[in-house]
Amino acid sequence: MMHMKKAFIPAEWPRAVPRLLAPEPERLFASVAHVFEARGEYRRSAPSEPRIGDSIVLLCDAAVRDVAGAFLHVYVAEAGARAIAPFDTPNGDHRGMVEDPLGNFWQIATHRRARARA
Repeated sequence: MMHMKKAFIPAEWPRAVPRLLAPEPERLFASVAHVFEARGEYRRSAPSEPRIGDSIVLLCDAAVRDVAGAFLHVYVAEAGARAIAPFDTPNGDHRGMVEDPLGNFWQIATHRRARARA
């Protein structure tokens, strides 16, 4: 069954978009662009919208609100880098974690095989 896009969602946006508040949003944007090959431009006067593949993350200056920790799960291509605490999950992901320079945790994964059925 095909679902129509809801009129209240901006065109080409997913329904849920994480928002990160950072004391140095420009630095966080540069980190996200480098590590996850995010596309987009940093904006000082509005939330930046780096696109990681088909996903969007809003990055905002913490001066607007209190900083809140975040935990995001992102799929990436394996690049031969040494992962932090990598492990294989029952659903077929090879998963690890990284912490960005501003203290946000990113869970990165590569899906290697189909999920086992119960």
